[in-house]
Amino acid sequence: MEYLWLVPRNSMNIEIPDHITKAEAINIFGIVAIDQLTAWGNRSVTYQNNEEGVIEIGHWRKTNISGYAARAEVKDSGSTLYFSIKGAGPYYSDLPVEKKSNDIYSELNRIFNTASHIKN
Repeated sequence: MEYLWLVPRNSMNIEIPDHITKAEAINIFGIVAIDQLTAWGNRSVTYQNNEEGVIEIGHWRKTNISGYAARAEVKDSGSTLYFSIKGAGPYYSDLPVEKKSNDIYSELNRIFNTASHIKN
């Protein structure tokens, strides 16, 4: 039920350059997401598994928590980072999860492109 009614969320994906490892991609996501989601909620990594390529920021697994939370997972043999942002304000007011997702995507894209110029 949380997914359908209570907590607004948005999901996106971004291609990971060949020279960035799964662990590097989720670490970069963690830094970017924590920076972008500082206005509301827990601003820390609450779960990370580099082998699985998974990271969670904030209270991803909990319901009825005000604030933002994020989850990212590297899939497709390490070539794509899939991420979701969810957010609810006090008294079930919506937080701008689509805008935050777009901001995170833009920053990841900038970092991934900068990193490819540095390593090539």
